[in-house]
Amino acid sequence: MSAALLLGAVLGDRVWMAIAIVAALGVAASVRWRRVVSPWGVLRWFLQCWAGRGFVLLAWAIAGWHLFCQRP
Repeated sequence: MSAALLLGAVLGDRVWMAIAIVAALGVAASVRWRRVVSPWGVLRWFLQCWAGRGFVLLAWAIAGWHLFCQRP
């Protein structure tokens, strides 16, 4: 990413970019290690491990904070 893109982004944008990058890296690593072969396999694997569940809860908390706790 270019420095101008990161400098122009607010903290919330950076959080969403980080979530997207981590999710893409996780799926890429799973496909690379041939642990999953389909989108349903990715979803099944993600929801069966505690790290995946924790990530979903963390992403949900961050999204909720951005949607409901920010002052206009």
